[in-house]
Amino acid sequence: MPAAVTTLVERAVEFLQRVRRGPQSLAGQRLLLILAALVFIGLSVIGYRSLPADREPIDVWLLAALIVIGGPAMLAATANEHRVLGGLCDVEIPATDAVRVTVVGAMANLLPLPGAVLVRSGDLLSRGVAARRVAASVTALGLVFVAVAAIAAAGAFALAGSGLAAAVAGLTGSVLLSIVAGLRRRSAPQTWVGELGRMVAVECVIMGVVVIRLMVVLAAIGVPTGLIEAVTLGAASVLSTAVAIFPGGLGLREAMSGLLGSLVGIDVATGIVASAVDRLTYLVSLGVVSLLALVRPDLRPTRQAAADDLRNNQM
Repeated sequence: MPAAVTTLVERAVEFLQRVRRGPQSLAGQRLLLILAALVFIGLSVIGYRSLPADREPIDVWLLAALIVIGGPAMLAATANEHRVLGGLCDVEIPATDAVRVTVVGAMANLLPLPGAVLVRSGDLLSRGVAARRVAASVTALGLVFVAVAAIAAAGAFALAGSGLAAAVAGLTGSVLLSIVAGLRRRSAPQTWVGELGRMVAVECVIMGVVVIRLMVVLAAIGVPTGLIEAVTLGAASVLSTAVAIFPGGLGLREAMSGLLGSLVGIDVATGIVASAVDRLTYLVSLGVVSLLALVRPDLRPTRQAAADDLRNNQM
């Protein structure tokens, strides 16, 4: 990749990172969280009241299964992603540490403080990885995640007959993968192929878990659909998290799910509610895991270290 193009990409990424961090003051972060919560609640209520009248009743047992099984599955997949991130920085992260960082990061996404990206970055910095390498690795993994979601969405759009949307999504995913390949080849010429393969693999697993969760959610709220619809909603989830100004994409994810879902035949209300239910069930799962962590004294130093990382390693 030409040096001029690489520099342009790096500057664009730095700009997006500054935008995603949002306001630096605590008051500004709290205001943003309140605004995001209001958008989320408003969209969820309107969406629920607008669901098709002929849908089946909500299946609470499916939702319970999503909390008990789907939440831990997502947690495990995301924790493995953090281990892959460590591998990009030549750091071996134990599975238990990866789970701790993942839980803290997920909860931080919905607090008036920097989210999962900074929690992960703080963990790597505390292990002695240089800040520039951390930023490059986090950015590469994030771009691959968006690329995988975009390519999956392209397939869903194509099967649903939305040719233009499929072309845009497919091109976006291909360009992002090419950018990551060029950047990794420049920074790690001997190992970039293996690194790229591991990044794609772990993000495909996460995308798979997201899609399965959404299929269960759609069935639980009485609107069973197919794989195409779930993939589209999953892509909306990934995209909103990647570009979100609101913490954790709160509110934005629901809006994007409604809009993108309409491209494959899902009414806007169903897309919004499915996304909201998926978020809420995952938060319940995280809450249970967090409560279990509180009763284990050996986890307390790790949580304190994570808090220290957040304070000392602002990016």
